[in-house]
Amino acid sequence: MGKRKPWPAIACGLLAVTLLMIGSLSGFADGKDGEPGRDEKLRLLDETAAALYRAAKEGKSEEAREQLERFADMMTRFSYGGLTSLEGLNALTSLVAESREVYNRVKFDERQALVAATKIRLAADALTHREKPLWLEYRQAFGKDADALGAAIREGRLDDARRTLAAFYDHYLVIRPAVLISRNASLAEKLDSWFIYMNGLLAAKDRDAGQLKAGAETAKQLVDELFGEGDAAASAGAGGASAPVRWAAMVCGAIVSVLVYVGWRKYRALGA
Repeated sequence: MGKRKPWPAIACGLLAVTLLMIGSLSGFADGKDGEPGRDEKLRLLDETAAALYRAAKEGKSEEAREQLERFADMMTRFSYGGLTSLEGLNALTSLVAESREVYNRVKFDERQALVAATKIRLAADALTHREKPLWLEYRQAFGKDADALGAAIREGRLDDARRTLAAFYDHYLVIRPAVLISRNASLAEKLDSWFIYMNGLLAAKDRDAGQLKAGAETAKQLVDELFGEGDAAASAGAGGASAPVRWAAMVCGAIVSVLVYVGWRKYRALGA
């Protein structure tokens, strides 16, 4: 209460969605993927996302804001037919609108700005590296999260379990737009439901130990399902893989230093 609603950001987001839908629905209808010059436009979009991330990581907020606006403008200039689903397109436009809101706040938060830039970097990469998107590099981190959650629940350390689930959700939020862009939306929907379910179990006064343990086991299955589709591409050694690996090291570093601070506040909203 008392907080100013981000109507400018919402309006910008709705405008972006409208423009993108007008330019892209025909592409979805016929599945075209040979739009003249689209590969070059995608390359420039990816480079802009990279520049945005670098600026945010270096604390150059004005430069990052300029790159974000450039990215928002560029993403309306080509068709997304054959690149992603409608859910993926909606995730991208919503992400840009949310990022604008972060960058245009009166009280600017560098850590939240870096998280937003990281999400955009991964989302742009998911469009341009469809066979081996950068977010696949997070399989090990997700596996550790699932193992840590299971151990905390088995040992009855429920406070630790809640903190671990929060950290797990932090990681998921960063890759979620990229997942929706490059994978079937049902995968993200399953994880969304699982996080809400586990949050409810851990928040309940009369906790069911059996359900908690079963839920923790389900986490491992979801991680396997989420990252399994990329295993073949990841093991094939496709050309140009060195760049995603370099970006993975940089982005993982950002997650380690940023998400524990920002993600918990977002995570608590699940139980609201």
